[in-house]
Amino acid sequence: MRVKRGTLAAAGAAILLVAACRWIATAAALEFSVVGSPPEAIVATGDIVRDDVAKFQRLTASLPRRPGTVYLSSGGGSLGEGMALGSFFRSEGFATRVGRNQSCASACVFAFLGGIIREVDPAGRVGVHMASLMLVEEYVQNLKNLLLDNEIPLDTKIRLIIALNEQAAARAASAEASYLVRMGVSLRILKPITDNLQTQIHWLTRQELVDYNVVNVK
Repeated sequence: MRVKRGTLAAAGAAILLVAACRWIATAAALEFSVVGSPPEAIVATGDIVRDDVAKFQRLTASLPRRPGTVYLSSGGGSLGEGMALGSFFRSEGFATRVGRNQSCASACVFAFLGGIIREVDPAGRVGVHMASLMLVEEYVQNLKNLLLDNEIPLDTKIRLIIALNEQAAARAASAEASYLVRMGVSLRILKPITDNLQTQIHWLTRQELVDYNVVNVK
């Protein structure tokens, strides 16, 4: 199977975008607001996007006293940034919480899992589904370039796209599993994650939240 070096390089580079994988989510970027005086909690709402960790760090550095809890309400966003947020929450000893009638889904769940103490209030929802590159424009454009290359046979294009997507999925699953282990969450949660496409969502039941150790306060 012969493929032009430039085409392979472009398609191969797109694989690396798996760390920036996006989920279907709302349109507004993540915003942080401080509750109480002196600060008692930080409320994070909206999409999780690149540089949110740095934005959160700047906010906490500016406060006279660091709050202990982060309330999360988000439909998702960048999987990589969600994990980075969660890792920062863990390193700094933050608790995380989903408030009453609020939802934390997709990439938000990975941020939530970083909490030292993790709570979901009554009528709060935590939802999971599979990571996807379908909203990463650079990845889509690289696949378009591959499809439009007239020097590559159609069967070769199909096989290469399958291989690229398989590697992207494998890398995402590996990153998720490693993160879940670090956060002390059962790998059994990968079943509802991988069973549901990006266009679907599985809202974890209260029993699942406890069984998977998503919440660690009963």
